[in-house]
Amino acid sequence: MQTQTFRENAGTIGENLIRNFQENASPLIEASIQKIKQIDYKGIYARNAVVIKNAFAKVKSFFMGTASTSSGESGPSNSSNKKFLLLAGLMVLIVGIFGVLFFSSMSGQNTLGVTDERPDATEAKKTINLNKALQFPIRNEKGKEVSKFSYEITSAELYDSIIVKGQRARAVKGRVFLIFNLKITNSNDQAVEINTRDFLRISVNNKKELIAPDIHNDPVQTQAISTKYTRVGVAINESDKNIKLQVGEITGKKQTLEINF
Repeated sequence: MQTQTFRENAGTIGENLIRNFQENASPLIEASIQKIKQIDYKGIYARNAVVIKNAFAKVKSFFMGTASTSSGESGPSNSSNKKFLLLAGLMVLIVGIFGVLFFSSMSGQNTLGVTDERPDATEAKKTINLNKALQFPIRNEKGKEVSKFSYEITSAELYDSIIVKGQRARAVKGRVFLIFNLKITNSNDQAVEINTRDFLRISVNNKKELIAPDIHNDPVQTQAISTKYTRVGVAINESDKNIKLQVGEITGKKQTLEINF
């Protein structure tokens, strides 16, 4: 009598669990499917093939053991128990495999390239083309000119944010970054190193004081017979006007360019 009562209760519990699962688990399964679709299966499986095969083997062993244990019983309660055990095993399989794939994808993101954590390129608020090219001397240790290189200011741009050494830098409220794009051409048969910021000075609002670029990649090395693209810049006020750029050697003659955005 007690055995029969236990079977009836077990059958009722199994049916209730199945009903609750059908009603409440659909959103969870849908979310899991969407996550799984975003995973690089080939790469993850290649690294976890043994783990996944073992998981399938354990689940198969579980079902085989369950079938052999319950093969001598029959009736409605036994049918509900079989459904419950089948559902429980299926849930264990889904959760186990999803767990392996999820944590493997998290640990292997950088290797597999699942996510790109590099900052997005920024767009200039304003741009003007300058295309001003000058020739500057290359000097030896004694200060004697031995050759020349081309120093071209291709454009000037204003940015609210820029990428510096792979990290995004944002200007504070009321300030902007003034950036000059440069093209350095070395037509010699030897590489040269240049401090590009030494050839530019900026003034604003008709002031006599000159500002040196503090955003730069110096020293810029340009290989023999090649061209190198780089940039220099400063932070200025958004309200600054009459921007002028002085171009030339530190101790040499300067040329002045007016920057009108």
